[in-house]
Amino acid sequence: AWELVDVMNSSFNKPLVVKTTGGSHGGGAELTPLGQDVLKHYLDLIKITEKQGKEAFQNITRHLKK
Repeated sequence: AWELVDVMNSSFNKPLVVKTTGGSHGGGAELTPLGQDVLKHYLDLIKITEKQGKEAFQNITRHLKK
């Protein structure tokens, strides 16, 4: 998971996730403001894709064995 975080952070101009190490709770991660913004737009993209692709998906799945 940390490798994926590193890849995402290095792919953008600023980090999407800030890692915290150690402490009494063992550390963790937090989305940066940019990370929150990118996540919001990504979720919007998923909704649009699902809505636009619904008919095409149904046309494919109707050919599956039942």
